[in-house]
Amino acid sequence: PMHSLRLSAIRELIETEQRYVDDLSIVTNQFIRPLNNARALNEQEIGQLFINWFDLIALNSNLLNALHAQ
Repeated sequence: PMHSLRLSAIRELIETEQRYVDDLSIVTNQFIRPLNNARALNEQEIGQLFINWFDLIALNSNLLNALHAQ
């Protein structure tokens, strides 16, 4: 019982983290890249709008990989 609750919580954490990483990627592909490609905003403006965005992706992707490794 306790073991299955723990496994369920871990699965939920992994699934939630996966959805978050997927959502971060969607924003990158649907907003950041098109804004950059269209030169609608310069890199500094994009950086101001999406502060630490790529750091978030890297951090959460690493966390997700670590969770999968366990």
